Amino acid sequence: MMRPMRDKTGVSIGKSIVFIALVLCAAALRMAEADGASSLWTDEFATYWIASASTLAECFQRASLTQGQYPLYFLLEWCVLRLFSASEFSLRLLSLAASSVSAGVVYLIASKLMESGMFADSPVVAVSPESPASSSCAKYTEETV
Repeated sequence: MMRPMRDKTGVSIGKSIVFIALVLCAAALRMAEADGASSLWTDEFATYWIASASTLAECFQRASLTQGQYPLYFLLEWCVLRLFSASEFSLRLLSLAASSVSAGVVYLIASKLMESGMFADSPVVAVSPESPASSSCAKYTEETV
């Protein structure tokens, strides 16, 4: 039996390809959803207000005072808004990237646990509109609870 080729990190090339394909598929689906999404939600307005601070210190202060959670997300969002012009898409870009990568991470964890090289649930995370990573599902749940 032939051993699979591995990259420098020890991950098989096949797993790397599947990981990249899942992340790209999830990103494409999330972008299609984000492109046609409704205008900003209340929490996105709050995120914009915090991340649009003129300085990083002011961003940290706004996040600490208003959100009651660790300000790392808002500090990253502050950087994103500096790299791209402020828009609905750039405001959602960080969440889009994180939710897209989550599909690949689910695959890597599952394949490690199952030792089979393939796990059926990770593609479901990538494409399911009911996935917790799906912003529309999370927003609907948030607004109805």
